[in-house]
Amino acid sequence: MKANHPYTSTWFLLPSIIDAHRGIAAFANGYQNYHVAKAAPFQQHVIPLFMHYRTAIRILLAILFPVIVFHLLVVAKAIPYSIVWGGQLQNDAAMYVMECCSISINLLLVFLLLMKGAYLPAWLKPKIVHRFLWVFLILFVLNTVGNLFANTLLEKSLAVLTLAFAVLLWFIVRPKTPNNNEHTAAE
Repeated sequence: MKANHPYTSTWFLLPSIIDAHRGIAAFANGYQNYHVAKAAPFQQHVIPLFMHYRTAIRILLAILFPVIVFHLLVVAKAIPYSIVWGGQLQNDAAMYVMECCSISINLLLVFLLLMKGAYLPAWLKPKIVHRFLWVFLILFVLNTVGNLFANTLLEKSLAVLTLAFAVLLWFIVRPKTPNNNEHTAAE
């Protein structure tokens, strides 16, 4: 089987009894890299184990722009700042400082992702961009934990978003493997 086949160790197939022939046919056709697990008859899922790093970059960029707009709305006081930063902001000055930091960090992440995906010329060496993205991955994992212990329901619900950011960043910075050599294009 060719190494660039779209199903090469990138999909996890859980066939149901009704659709079991799909898994059997895949093995008969030489798709050795399918992983088949026993599942209940009503379960039939195709779950991606890996995602191309450029797809993850596009998804992250699509999520980051509304996040930046949200923070701009907090700065413009269209959204009360009592519901962000764990409900701990006491005055406008603290809100401006924290929101400006948040917007700056989000914009830095946008520029790093644009450089990693080769949408912008690289102003930094690829290894430096890669290391910064690892730092962001760690920050988003810690932020997910912090959001779970926040005072407001909105902040607690954002744990799902920060976890999604962490997972998508993992798809971008994950170590190279023989079946995951797509990273060579941007590094």
